[in-house]
Amino acid sequence: MDGLTVNDLHKLIVRQINLGNGDKTVLISADDEGNGFHTLFYGFTAGKEDVLEYSKYGLFHDKNDPNTVVLLG
Repeated sequence: MDGLTVNDLHKLIVRQINLGNGDKTVLISADDEGNGFHTLFYGFTAGKEDVLEYSKYGLFHDKNDPNTVVLLG
C-alpha cells in the first residue's frame, strides 16, 4: 500500500469539512495495523534539513527517502 500524498490528504480533509467534521480533533494510528490511536499534536514538518535530521536518527519506520516526504504530527 502506498502512503497518502499531501494532495490525497487535502481531498480527504475537504470531504470531512463538507460532512461537518471540521471542528473535530484528529486522531492518528499508533502503528501501521491500527492497533491504537492518539491525538495529532503537530502540523507539517517539510523543511529539507529538518526532515533529514529525523531520518538520520532512524525515526522512519518504512525506510522512506527523506527527499520525497513531509512529516505530519
